[in-house]
Amino acid sequence: MEYPEGGTVTVLRSEKNERAFRELERDLQAAGRSPKTVSAYHQALLSLERHLAAAGPPAPVLLAVTKADITGWLRALQQTHAKDSVVSYFTSARRFYNWAAAEELIAASPMARVIPPAPSGKPVPIPGLGDIRAILKACEGKDAAALRDTAIIRLFCETGAPRLSEVALLPVGRLDMKADYVTVLGKGGKWRGFPLSPKAARALSRYLRARDRHRDAEATDRVFLGTKGPLSPDGVHKMVKRRCAQAGIAPVHPHQFRHYATHVAKAAGMAEGDIMVLNGWSTTRMLARYGAAAAEQRAAEASRRLAAGNQL
Repeated sequence: MEYPEGGTVTVLRSEKNERAFRELERDLQAAGRSPKTVSAYHQALLSLERHLAAAGPPAPVLLAVTKADITGWLRALQQTHAKDSVVSYFTSARRFYNWAAAEELIAASPMARVIPPAPSGKPVPIPGLGDIRAILKACEGKDAAALRDTAIIRLFCETGAPRLSEVALLPVGRLDMKADYVTVLGKGGKWRGFPLSPKAARALSRYLRARDRHRDAEATDRVFLGTKGPLSPDGVHKMVKRRCAQAGIAPVHPHQFRHYATHVAKAAGMAEGDIMVLNGWSTTRMLARYGAAAAEQRAAEASRRLAAGNQL
């Protein structure tokens, strides 16, 4: 069996920086933070370290940066990244420095008086049904990678759509193929479950038969496997990007499927409380955000169904 994806972890170039991050990582894991959260911190620190290193020696020490270093980094990010990405980097870096200050590794956070960058305010684009069907078409085949990728895409599109890390880290024991029900580990270390549609259950069942023949099937309890063992979140992301290219469409980020699934649930009239439970949300703020890009479309369709003018 051959799978094209793997996934690597980039290490901070400075030993001091890597050691500080590993201390933070242990604290985050002890607090039950998700792998996605840990990864976000790591990516922000990698970006900051690379920016500082570009100025030349000596090697940058993250615990010795100044406010000027931070503002210079943010200005550079704004030239190459979308607004919301800059906000994400800023938030992760600020939390790192707040943690370092609380641990008394530094006297005070260099970001304490840095003005946060403004988010774009734009809703996340929702993939069209035609694009998703094109991706599934690109995944067609009877080889293990095709069966795996089909199962992953269909899982992403279920009501209660799992996050990228939730799919990558899904244990076999959390798949109940008798009841066609999946339980994933979400943010804050909380488990949540959602049912599978018949097509998604069929896709997973077919992949699991192929998985049984993988050389690492007995060595790990992770569902989705690649050539080098379990797929990492980055490996899943790369797979989706590759399948989009094969389908001839613009890249779709895995998290956009979560917006798609929420849009479909809202359009079908599913109760808001049910959508929140399936997605693992505790506040209505997330309910308003997800699927927002198609809010006008859903409102127009609801208005057509109501046809209030016909009652006059």
